[in-house]
Amino acid sequence: MNVPLLEVSNLRVEFNSSQGHVSAVRGLSYSINEGESMALVGESGSGKSVSALALIGLLPRKTSKITAGSVKFKGEELIGLSEKGLRKIRGGSIAMIFQDPLSSLNPVLTIGAQIIEQIRAHEGTDKKSAHKRAIELLDLVGIPSANQRVDQYPHQLSGGMRQRAMIAMALSSRPSLLLADEPTTALDVTIQAQILELLANLQKELKMSLILITHDLGVVAGFTEKLTVMYAGNAVEQGLTAEVLAHPQHPYTLGLLRSIPRLDRPRTNSLEPIRGVAPDMSRIPQGCAFEPRCEFASSQCADQKPNLDLLSSNRLVACWHPQGSTSKSEGAKI
Repeated sequence: MNVPLLEVSNLRVEFNSSQGHVSAVRGLSYSINEGESMALVGESGSGKSVSALALIGLLPRKTSKITAGSVKFKGEELIGLSEKGLRKIRGGSIAMIFQDPLSSLNPVLTIGAQIIEQIRAHEGTDKKSAHKRAIELLDLVGIPSANQRVDQYPHQLSGGMRQRAMIAMALSSRPSLLLADEPTTALDVTIQAQILELLANLQKELKMSLILITHDLGVVAGFTEKLTVMYAGNAVEQGLTAEVLAHPQHPYTLGLLRSIPRLDRPRTNSLEPIRGVAPDMSRIPQGCAFEPRCEFASSQCADQKPNLDLLSSNRLVACWHPQGSTSKSEGAKI
């Protein structure tokens, strides 16, 4: 039996705030195999980024705590691992691309110096060899005149160039798993497509696994094999990306898809936003967290929290009233 590259089971993360404990992640579970790509999708505040930071021990220690769950990477438990042990994995076997490259990159160090530091920390190579590899990496991610760009500072690069430099840094130690947290948020549509295509091509070329974190279901179509939809710190739907987009089962997934412009509808048709607002994570409802916003909700939804259960061979859904392909959403064509 093949062991998943990454297996997350019942992960729970809490934050201390002036209002008490905030449950940011509430029992998240998923797995990803070697060479697979998966998207974590949901509104802001659904727990996507927090869950990714928890995997590699980057949550603030004073205000946050992993209260339950397991995170196994290549069969090794990461929760409870020493800081020294995490450092060997973080940036090496597991790399991460953060949302805003300008704030993530050190403004007083050149791009090359930051990539070289990463290479030497994980591979122990000499500075000259690391400098040569930094140029090769910048060239790999499509930065022109890489031998000149390597000596430039972050503010001298455009937003797209900075994001490519972040990708180069993440790839410097040949990771088995790449976490891409909203890698296209601050970029225009054309550059977004270029960055996503670059990530998809590198993932296949380097045979690494990829977890793409985004709030936009539109960007995952065609870029990932699997999809996990998150709401209020939980996974509410999981399955193959193409199947989830074509036949969404959870009302929240339906709502996300309805709010995306579609080419097969008249331009006069208005978008259908999800009514209401996301729940206060310090006061999660007793039953289904989506119940106050759900058009299909019943009294059972308000009283009992649904489990993430197997609906079909490739689909997991946490809902008392899953919507089949016969629902009034007829799937999505993105």
